[in-house]
Formats: sequence, C-alpha cells, structure tokens
Amino acid sequence: MNFSPMLIRNTPVTTEMLDKLQGMIAQPKIDGVRLCFMRPEEGSAEQSTLNRLRIWTRSSQKISPRLYRILDEVLPDYTGGGIVDGELVYKNDCAATTGILHSKTIAIDPEQLRFYAFDYIIPQPFSTELCDGVLESRLHTLDQLASLDAWVFSMNNIVQVLPHWQHHSAKESLGHATGYCEAWGLPLEGYVLKPRSSLYVCGRRLDGSFKYKVSEELTGVIRAVHPQVGQDHIAKDLAGIIEVQVGEGKDAAIVNVTASCDNALRAKIMERAQDIIGRTIVFRVFACPSGDTVTAALRMPRYVSGLEFLLNFK
Repeated sequence: MNFSPMLIRNTPVTTEMLDKLQGMIAQPKIDGVRLCFMRPEEGSAEQSTLNRLRIWTRSSQKISPRLYRILDEVLPDYTGGGIVDGELVYKNDCAATTGILHSKTIAIDPEQLRFYAFDYIIPQPFSTELCDGVLESRLHTLDQLASLDAWVFSMNNIVQVLPHWQHHSAKESLGHATGYCEAWGLPLEGYVLKPRSSLYVCGRRLDGSFKYKVSEELTGVIRAVHPQVGQDHIAKDLAGIIEVQVGEGKDAAIVNVTASCDNALRAKIMERAQDIIGRTIVFRVFACPSGDTVTAALRMPRYVSGLEFLLNFK
C-alpha cells in the first residue's frame, strides 16, 4: 500500500487570525512522534500475505526493531482495515519519545508507551492520494472505536483518542488543549485547526488547515556562527547555527539558534560571521512541558530577525 501521512500547513498565524476561523474542528497538538498504523482486515488478501502490524512514520523512516516488536504486542489486534493516525508518546516526554524511535540499545518499558489517535482513514481502492470520508465522519468513526461498546480500543489503555471540538476563539481552543494536556501530564505543543469537510490527502499538506504552537520570542547576543553541515558531514558555505547568549552574569544561558532563513541571508551570515558577533538578534522558542518536570523546557530555537541588513551590505 502506498501511504504517507498527511501534514498540516506551516502558516504563521496571529491570535486575530485564529479568532476569525470559527467553526473549524480543533484538536490538541501534543509533542510526540507521528505514527500511523493498521492491521490487514480479517479475511482480506492483505491479511493472508502480511498478517502483521504495519507502521508509517512521517518521513517513511524505519523504526527500531525492538520498538516495532513492542508496538506489535501492545497496539490493538484489529482496526477494521482502517489506518489510525496519531502521536506516539513515551514517558510523557518529547525527548524520551524521540530517543526510542531508532535506538537499538535503549531499554523500553511498554507500560510507559501511549498512542494518541487523532484520525481514522479508510484508503480508497486504486488511489495513492485521497482516502475515504470527510474529517467530521472520520472523527465520528474514531469516537465509535473508542466508545465503551466497541471492543477495538476499549480494553487497551495504550491507545487513547484525542478530543476534538468546534473552534470559536484562539483563547478558548488553547484553553481546551492546555486543560487536556495538563490533566494527562502530556507535552503540549498547541492545537491544530482543520476544515470539517476536508479529505485526507496522503503525503501532502492539508489546504485550509492551521497549526498554532505555543511559543515566545527572545533576544540574545551572537557569540559564534557555525556552518551548515550536510548528510555527508561536509560543511557548506551557509550558516546553520547561531550561538547566542541570553541574559547576563550568573543568569546567562547559551542557546543554539537554528538559522531558519533563506539561503541568501544564511550565506551572508556565514560570510560575515566575525563582523556580526556581538550583535543582538531575535529568535523564537517553543515550549515543551515534560512529563518528568514541572517547568517547561525551551525547544527548537529559530532565528526571527536582526541581521537582514546584511543583504544590503556591499
């Protein structure tokens, strides 16, 4: 089966924009590892040739054989031929979840695994792009699978179904998402908004969808610039990391900011690295509360602004 998980568009959104998107379907966005799984339907041709759990990651990477065996044991035995899409979370910690994905050495406690489902897809025959059913009907099916009278998920606390609600405002949806994650001790990223009549489009980004991540902007002083390095481990003529100091004295912290800007600016940053040390830049960090700590760890620092003058420098 040719299947690739659908993604949400990375569109910068403000609170004012989110407030205007009333009527869309909202769901919490938790920080885990994106996985889709299915088992061949009983009596199907697929079951006779491959009677095993099938798993897809966001980027079609192979996962650790050890993790695969554990998931084969703990995930439901039967899903009616549909694909369950969601986030795998280990120990309620985003770092721990990423660590077990490909590792062959990390010991995994199956009781610490949870899979949070947010979609259920029946693939269309002879189609590699679209899957059956609009979002509203797919979520209704998923809720049925999670109900007390449906045996698929009811006896298995490894799989939980994420709640969904009608979006009215940015503040209300963030409150719903935050409340759910705090109640279950989950690492909150934010929430997503999807059109209720949207189809599941494999391997592409969903039009008209939005993703809001909890974040804040910080300022810091550049201490060093490091080159971008490719998969061949050879440094390129582009900046990859900007080493930044936030705060002063005993409260100072060193943050490695990803130079997520266009190549023209990254090239200038690398070219004039010695000249821009000491300048102040703005970067964005995303909060990821860990299940093991009360405080939030700041993750994924990304460059926002402060060095655009380099493009006009002769």
